[in-house]
Parts: sequence; C-alpha cells; structure tokens
Amino acid sequence: MNAVTIDNIRQVFSRGARISCEGVHDRPNGSCEGRVAAAQDNILHINVTRGGQPDDIAVIGQRLTLHRVTPNSRYSSQAVRIENAVPGGLPVKVLTAPNKTERREYLRVRCQLPFQWRPVRRDELIGRRSVARQASETRQQVERLAREIAEPQTHTVLLAILERLTNLEDKVERIVERMQESGFMVEDVITELSGGGMRFLTQRRVRVGDIIEAVISPDEGDEEVRIQARILRIHPPNLGRAQPSVACRFITISSRDREALIRYTFRIQRELLRRSVV
Repeated sequence: MNAVTIDNIRQVFSRGARISCEGVHDRPNGSCEGRVAAAQDNILHINVTRGGQPDDIAVIGQRLTLHRVTPNSRYSSQAVRIENAVPGGLPVKVLTAPNKTERREYLRVRCQLPFQWRPVRRDELIGRRSVARQASETRQQVERLAREIAEPQTHTVLLAILERLTNLEDKVERIVERMQESGFMVEDVITELSGGGMRFLTQRRVRVGDIIEAVISPDEGDEEVRIQARILRIHPPNLGRAQPSVACRFITISSRDREALIRYTFRIQRELLRRSVV
C-alpha cells in the first residue's frame, strides 16, 4: 500500500470519525455504527456504539466494508478484522483506498412519510423475469409473422398472431394472480429517506435479505414513486416487541423516481434550515 493511499485513509478514517461497518454476508446484527477510537496508518480501532457485536459482524480474518458519510460525499473501503491489541472494540486493517461517491444520492433526512409496501416472493421475481423474457420473444415472433402478411397466407398468419397474443395475455394474468396471493400492501411510516434507500417502522415480520415492493408519494399530488428494495438491517431484531426499525437499499428504481426522492430530501433540508434561522 503506497503513501498516497495511506494518506487518504488517514484523512477519511481519522480518529473520532463516525463510521458504519457491514459484514460481507447479510444477516441479523451483521452491521454496526461506531467511532474510530485510534488510528495508525491503515490500522483502525473502532468503538461500536450501535448495532451488532463485533463477532456478529466479522470474525478474525473475515472481510467487511467501512462507510463514512460527510456533508458532501460518501466513502467506502474494504477492510479485514484483525486480532485485538486491547480488549473490546472492533480492530480492522483497511485494505483499499476510500472510494468516494457524490453525496447527492445519499443525502438522508429524517421524516414521517406514510407509504405502502409488501414483500415480494422469490417465485414472483422469477415469474416476472420469465414473463418479460417471454414477452420479448413473443414480440419478436409477432414481428416476424407480421412481415409475412404480404404473402398469400394472410388469414393463417393473422390467426397465428392472435394465438401468440392470447397466450401472452394468459401468462400475464397468472402472474397478476400470483402477485395478489402474496398479500395486499400494508401502510407504514418512513422515518429516514434518501435517493438510495430508506428506514421505516413496521410490525410485520421481515428478515434481512428480503425483497419488498413499495409505493411512496413524496409530494402532495398524484405522483407516486415505485421501488423495489432489499432489507439490510433490522434493529432491534424481530422479537415480538415494539416496532423494529428496518433499513433497506433500493435495488430497482427509475431515474425519474430517484430524482423525485432527491427533490423531496432537498425540500426537507430547506425547511429545517428555515426553522433553524427563525
């Protein structure tokens, strides 16, 4: 590791910096938040302040990801857990230079935003991909048959096109029925939101790694944002107590919808600034 990389690590993960750590495998308590208690070159000693215990996140020799968010950017580095020089905490060796991402997408605001969501079953995801693939294949077949309309067998060709479209319609109806069987959407409240993910409270049982589909209305009016997200963290874990806080990352979202969420976060920030000035 060269001197420039070491210098970048020192600047980003300096003593006192607030960071988050994620294990390489999605699992309950597999992440935490903390502060850098000591730093020497690329060796950090992290005091865990919230989330899972050090052994839940990574055992000695196992890799993890470090994140630090500043007012303008988000930084990520790969690290490996090392043996404790002193008792307690999470000692790590940083392996890569901090990767910088513009902060705009990750600007996170606290809010109280009602939304609707439902879990997405694995077979439903497979079914959607299958229908999309079959729709593409059917469209290609219809185009090929349509080019043959100019030939003498016009009536036969049109019947073949109608049969293809009818089969596709039947498949779409079956997928819609399967979606409905997976459960109606429930309404909960988003407590933190950014252009890349959200945190919400729910009494519905979920697991780390689950995929959900959500409908969010960030502004007054008819505009709706539709996303799919993967659950990353649940705190506290579902133990039948008060509503847990569920953190998830968007995995399917259009550019237009992401921009709508970013505009909402900027508006919330402006409102908070105005209140602080008054």
